[in-house]
Amino acid sequence: MAQESKVKTAVLTGGQGVNLQAVLDTRYFGEIPGMELAMAIAPDPDCFALERARLAGIPACAIQREIFPNEESFHRALKDRLEDLDTELVVLADWPWPLPEPILRRWSGHVLALHPALLPLYGDAVRTPEEIQRLVLESGAQTAGATACLLEPDGLPGPVLLQRPVPVLPGDTPEKLLRRITEEAERLLLPEALAMVCSGRLCVRGRQTFLLPVMEDGEEAGYEIL
Repeated sequence: MAQESKVKTAVLTGGQGVNLQAVLDTRYFGEIPGMELAMAIAPDPDCFALERARLAGIPACAIQREIFPNEESFHRALKDRLEDLDTELVVLADWPWPLPEPILRRWSGHVLALHPALLPLYGDAVRTPEEIQRLVLESGAQTAGATACLLEPDGLPGPVLLQRPVPVLPGDTPEKLLRRITEEAERLLLPEALAMVCSGRLCVRGRQTFLLPVMEDGEEAGYEIL
């Protein structure tokens, strides 16, 4: 993505929109200068996430699953809306379902997601966030956490951008641990990862990512950036 223009970003959200709010707050303070937040999209027109977007002056819309005859037509409508927006980056922030393969292929390498574990742990299968935290507690691990990553075309976590650990505390349940991961890790990771992707300096080599140094005028980076 060239940094001469801002990265047109669509956020797929839902529910209370806690992680969406973290993006909105960061945007308000101008901390992601390379991002153009084109729209927030949710599957429920009455969810608070869309209200958060509207209060922040961000275009918001609902694409309701129940009005479509099947999953394929629902996914086609979502893909069409993203294309109508000229979306360059898709961000999953409280979106309730996995993305279908056609969307993942269309925006391959440009779908940013959060995973409620320190990858590569618990990143090899599709589990609910609560199931992941149950496995963390059963393992006796002293540290849990979250990862910001790019998704592979099969929907599994791909290159890692950032991680943030969260300690496991005595008396933790999967629900308590997941709540702390959301509050203490994910809400901080998502804006930071967005800033990386929209900086125009993110380089991906295989599953490794790093930021290129800021180049002086006339210098060549010598790498292909995201």
